[in-house]
Amino acid sequence: MSAVRSILGKSKHWLLSDFRSFKEAPYKRLHAGSDLEKLSIIYPVYVNDQEGMNGIARNLLYYNSLSDAVKRKLNLVVVDDCSPVPVSMPDGLNVNHRLVRIDRDIKWNSGGGKNLGVFCCETSRMITADIDMLFPEETLISCMSGQGISDRAVYVFDEYLEDNGSWSKYGVHPNCFFMTKAAYLYLNGYDEDFCGHYGDDLYMNQWINKNMDVYNCGEKMFLTEGVNEVANKLGRKVGIAVYLLLVKKKFLPHSKEMLRFPWHLVC
Repeated sequence: MSAVRSILGKSKHWLLSDFRSFKEAPYKRLHAGSDLEKLSIIYPVYVNDQEGMNGIARNLLYYNSLSDAVKRKLNLVVVDDCSPVPVSMPDGLNVNHRLVRIDRDIKWNSGGGKNLGVFCCETSRMITADIDMLFPEETLISCMSGQGISDRAVYVFDEYLEDNGSWSKYGVHPNCFFMTKAAYLYLNGYDEDFCGHYGDDLYMNQWINKNMDVYNCGEKMFLTEGVNEVANKLGRKVGIAVYLLLVKKKFLPHSKEMLRFPWHLVC
């Protein structure tokens, strides 16, 4: 215990000594080929009222606007994180999709939800995202047709926010990635020791930076408003996650144990 106390006295510079902001990731464009490969988007969701359900439906139905060629290759994997109002896929969704539900209520289980989504993903290429993130057709085509995608590479996106009716480039989101399923499994996914507490991306960012080559593919991701409000109300205190990060940095590796909860396939 005294050893833990000693590392808690370390400065934040020690805590973040192997952390590199994804904003610093070098640009590396995906070299497009002529063929489109299948691609999945992993969306963990949590909703507790009809308004939240409407927001989720609105964002999922956005993908109906894509060309038929892209829709044929796109798969939406939605993970219901034990929502008090069970999630259903919206009527009229004309895109390949799969819905699974976690059967244990774990606060801040986004990382576990993404692990489950990847487990249920049937494509070799995928994007892990939050439900308030939308990807335009040109971004999806780039991810589908990019050549030479390494299983030791992770790609981030340029994030755009709406400002007075137009979209403005904001930066790079720290928790949205394009990679192969093999790359994700090589990383052992999100460390579920952090599930139950806000801040699982703190360790995931360091874990990715330590083990993978990180590039900004230069493609757009649009961050929408009014869809993820339930998560915003849960509270975003990172104290426990920072403590776990300190302990893991000194003593423990990644747990490498995924899917510590019961779940079932909905459709």
